[in-house]
Amino acid sequence: MDMDMNIIQRPLRLLVVLIVCAAGGIGLTPQSDAMPSESSRLGPFWADSSPWIIAPDDVLEGDKYRVGPEVMMNGTHNGDLFLWAPTITIRGTLNGDLFGGANSIFIFGTVTDSARLFAQTVEISGRIEGDLIIFASTITILEGAEVTGRLHVAGQHLYLGGHVDGDVTVASGATSITGTIGGDARIKADTIKIDAATRIEGDLRYRARNELPEGLADHVGGELIELESDDDDGGDSDDAAEGGFSLRNLLGWIYWPLAAFVFGAIGLAVGGRSARRPVAAIREEGWIGLAIGVFALPVLLVASLIAIFLVLTIPIGAVGLLLMLVLAYLGKIPFATWLGSFVLRRLGRSDPSLYLSLAIGLVLCYGAFAIPFYVGKIAWYIATSAGIGALALGIHRLREEKRSEA
Repeated sequence: MDMDMNIIQRPLRLLVVLIVCAAGGIGLTPQSDAMPSESSRLGPFWADSSPWIIAPDDVLEGDKYRVGPEVMMNGTHNGDLFLWAPTITIRGTLNGDLFGGANSIFIFGTVTDSARLFAQTVEISGRIEGDLIIFASTITILEGAEVTGRLHVAGQHLYLGGHVDGDVTVASGATSITGTIGGDARIKADTIKIDAATRIEGDLRYRARNELPEGLADHVGGELIELESDDDDGGDSDDAAEGGFSLRNLLGWIYWPLAAFVFGAIGLAVGGRSARRPVAAIREEGWIGLAIGVFALPVLLVASLIAIFLVLTIPIGAVGLLLMLVLAYLGKIPFATWLGSFVLRRLGRSDPSLYLSLAIGLVLCYGAFAIPFYVGKIAWYIATSAGIGALALGIHRLREEKRSEA
């Protein structure tokens, strides 16, 4: 139970840190390329427009909360690290907890306590002397890597080549294990690959679409149990199936808004002042943008399927489907930013931070998306369509401005 509560509380703490950073105006304020590097502080919170690099000989003390374009820790840090950046690299020694939100996270060094990571890709070849919790698309734990606590993974692809002392819990699309597990393993995946060198000291509970190799029991010190359904989990599976409360649902409610916030904030930082155009488009031409977005997704879907059907244009169709998926995921970000800005203006803020607006808007959007009886799905389609239309209008405005300047 304590572990479950930590899984819930720690990501929430990271989310609060990011929101506080934005609320204090220390989030990465959109800048043009010509603007100089800046750093600002509010209490323990820091935001930089330049990389934060700890040299190999540096020793830092105390908890740090950093937001920036890149974090590279090559030295020693005594305290917890709360980090948000496109790229996080740990080569030195962190004597504390690590909480990281990024596109890519690399750990070559040592973390002497637990690590909670939210990213697109995570690669670990170092040592984690505590629990390791990862929400990512691709997770790679290389040979020689070691986790002395428990490992919890949710992602698309997992490669586990190192050693885990404790229990392992995995929910993934594809899982490949060549390393060793000192405790029990619970794996739910589309495909599971077990290497001849793999060793699981405890029980192995698994569910997969593929057939596992014969002689698998020789790699398992405890019982080998194939799970037939989620009901075998015992506990909250019925609630999960009905869309009610469960730990898995709660983790999903935490992960997806946080992932959207990370990608959205990176987009705001990269877009600079241009990032305000889609938000302004919703405020000034919202109905036009909504109309564009409502038709954009189905038209793009039909056009992509036709291209695939014609065979010769399969690559074009594949690109179209990929573009549709990207737009479907990113479309809600401009809408959430506008919604948060609208709320803050109603509360008296004349020029609210785009980052705080995004954070508040995403909370409101995902709350609406969770409403049952198709209300949530309709809310998602409206928010996504309005955002896609706003992006189109923003790009059109930018092109018109460049033409007028020329």
